[in-house]
Amino acid sequence: MKDRQIRVLRRAATALRNIRRWTVENFGVTQTALYLTDLRQCMVGIAEDTVMTWDCSRLVPDAPEGYRFARVGQHYLIFVESTSEVAILDVIHQRMDLAGKIAKLSKDQESR
Repeated sequence: MKDRQIRVLRRAATALRNIRRWTVENFGVTQTALYLTDLRQCMVGIAEDTVMTWDCSRLVPDAPEGYRFARVGQHYLIFVESTSEVAILDVIHQRMDLAGKIAKLSKDQESR
C-alpha cells in the first residue's frame, strides 16, 4: 500500500461543491453524504493504489501524458500522481465535454 498525500486542486474543489449543492437539491442530504463519501473513498483508494485507474488517453486520445482517471458514479476523477502525492485536478460529469475539460486542465497546468 502506498502512503501518498491527496491534494484537491481549486477546480476539483469547486466541482465537489457544485456536486454537493446539486445532489442536495435533487436527492437530499442523505444521498449527498453517501455520494461524497464514495468520491472521498475513491480518492483515498487512488492514493493507496487500491482502485482501478486508467490513462486519460482512453477518454481523450490526445490527453496530456500522466493524466489519469477513476470513475465514481456519474463522474470522472481526473488526477496526476507522483510517488508522494495524488493531485485531483477536476471532477467531471460523464455528460460534460470531457475533451474540452481535459484540454482546459492541461492549459491551466501549463500556465502555473
